[in-house]
This record gives sequence, C-alpha cells and structure tokens, in this order.
Amino acid sequence: MQIEGTSSIGLVRQNNQDRFAIIRHPELTNLTGCVVCDGVGGSNAGEVAASIAVEEFVKQFREIKEYHSLKDLKEWILKHLELINEKIYNLAHNNLQFEGMSTTMVATIISEFGTLYLNIGDSRIYIVDKQNDLRLITNDHSLVFDMILKGSITTQEAKSHPLRNAVTNALGIYKKLRIDLNELKLPYRHMLLCSDGLHGYVDEAQIQQILLNETLSVRQRVIALVNEAEKVGGPDNITLVIVDTDSQGGKHGT
Repeated sequence: MQIEGTSSIGLVRQNNQDRFAIIRHPELTNLTGCVVCDGVGGSNAGEVAASIAVEEFVKQFREIKEYHSLKDLKEWILKHLELINEKIYNLAHNNLQFEGMSTTMVATIISEFGTLYLNIGDSRIYIVDKQNDLRLITNDHSLVFDMILKGSITTQEAKSHPLRNAVTNALGIYKKLRIDLNELKLPYRHMLLCSDGLHGYVDEAQIQQILLNETLSVRQRVIALVNEAEKVGGPDNITLVIVDTDSQGGKHGT
C-alpha cells in the first residue's frame, strides 16, 4: 500500500484554508490514518479551524495505545472528534476573531481489522473497486446534495447551482458532533479523499481515468489531479490524498 497527498492554493484564492495529513502510527504498524479538511470562515479563520482539526486528529491518533476491534476504533473516533468539534465550536462562539469558523473533514483509518471512514461536510471519499468502477462512498452534507436526494435538482444542475458551496454540517457549527461514520466493506484498489476544490470542478470520469493510469506513480497521479483542477481555473484550494492498495512500499508523511 502506498499513500500520497498534497494541498494546493489553486489559481484564484489568496490563502489556503485546506489541510491534510497522512499518519503511520509510530508503534502499531498495521494502523494508518488519512484526513482532509476544508476550512470555512473569513479573515483566515477557516484555516485555523482546519489546522486545529488536523493537528488534533494527528496528535490523538499517534497516542492510540491499543485496539482490539473496529468497535474500539469507532469509539476512539467518536470520542476525539467530539473533543475537536467542541474546541472549534468554543473558539468560533467565544472569540470575535474566529466567529463563524468551521471545517469539513473526511478521514479514514486503515487497520488489520478493516477500514473505517468518516465524513463531516462536503469534502468527499471515493474508491475504485475491484471492477475499476469509481464509487462515491460519502454523502455531502450540503444544501444541493439534499436537493438532489429530494429530486429537486439533478446532479448536473447542482454543479452550477448558486448555493452549491453551502454546507449543512461542519466541525464547529453545532455544539454536538454530527458525523457519518462507517466501515468500508467493499474491496477497493484505490481510495481518494478530497476537498471540493477537486471534486467540484473535475469530472468523475477524469478522476477515474487518472486513478487507473498505471503508467503514473501514485505521486504523479496526485499531481495530475491537481493539474486537472487548475486547467479549469483552479478557483478553490485543491487538496487530496490517494491510497493505492496495489502499490508496494512508499513513503507516508504528515
């Protein structure tokens, strides 16, 4: 398994409010975590929220002492995401400098017992299954996604809808954590975690083609996806992590 990721400011924004991390546990060799956050809020507050979320996730992940099942890891996620949400919420509601800040989060924990994934907001996780089909495994917490589910608009209409960036959930918005947390039971070749700077502007068919391009290294596929987002103007920050289960070895970083 090889994991690579990057974060780009894009071609329009003045700052990068996205954050990501890839973490190999320092002692538990079969435990790996990946996380992508997209901060929301003016005056750089969004990047503060995203930084808190990723830094706390990494810190607490490295301090896991033991686990004996996916149930243990689920309990760890719920406990520590609640604490992260509380920290961001309190800052956002008690400090004018950070008023209104929040952050999306998608994350996965890969263990000897299986893979867990979580979603808060409108960042996404895709997999490429063993039949080479690209599958979206998270549901956006957004107004347009809710409208799609209700049949009010089509997926194509959602791409240009004026409220397409309006999220209905993020870390720091609500006092109590709201989270989608699931076990990934479907075998997969590749996993992609990304902010909407990628999935909001690059067609899924193009994402699939790049993920399956075996002439490229995993690192080159990461760069190719960023390039595709920049080809259409790079209007948002672009952050992604690719997990390639077909690759042997490879470096992981934070």
